[in-house]
Amino acid sequence: MRIVLLLLFYLFFAKNLFSGEMLWNAYGHYEFDKVFNLSENKQIYFFNNKLVTTTSIGHNSSGGCKGHVLYENNIDKGGFFVCESMDTDGEKFFTEFSATRGEKEAYGLQKFKIIAGSGKWTELVGQSCIGAWSQIRPLDKELKNASFLWKGKCEVPDKTLDRVRNYKKPQ
Repeated sequence: MRIVLLLLFYLFFAKNLFSGEMLWNAYGHYEFDKVFNLSENKQIYFFNNKLVTTTSIGHNSSGGCKGHVLYENNIDKGGFFVCESMDTDGEKFFTEFSATRGEKEAYGLQKFKIIAGSGKWTELVGQSCIGAWSQIRPLDKELKNASFLWKGKCEVPDKTLDRVRNYKKPQ
């Protein structure tokens, strides 16, 4: 029994011991381009944004996102969007987001995943992460010119993080 407990203890802590953390910071502007009024109480807002992203491992990027948010009875029911970014080495990566809505404590939280990429970003494809956003400036009357800040975190195996951090673009 003692051996089983020690083994479980080791496995639990070894996972955390050999994983690193990649932090993301993004800043940008967004606007709603289209609104579908499905009924008096249900609307879908389609949006796009432009952003600049920095990471804790020194690879920074700029890009944009497109997606939608569903409202029922004036309550944000969440949404879905995809972002395309290009880093300073000219390599692209795509992230997919799903927003958690409803509970006040969860508002603004997002699960996201790196779904495709080139160069160093191929190492992170499939990586699931979490992020949170905060609005800086709200939408104007035309549903444009809003700004935001966002922070994300990915738990990544140390070896993978080292390969991404130390990546050299082939000549």
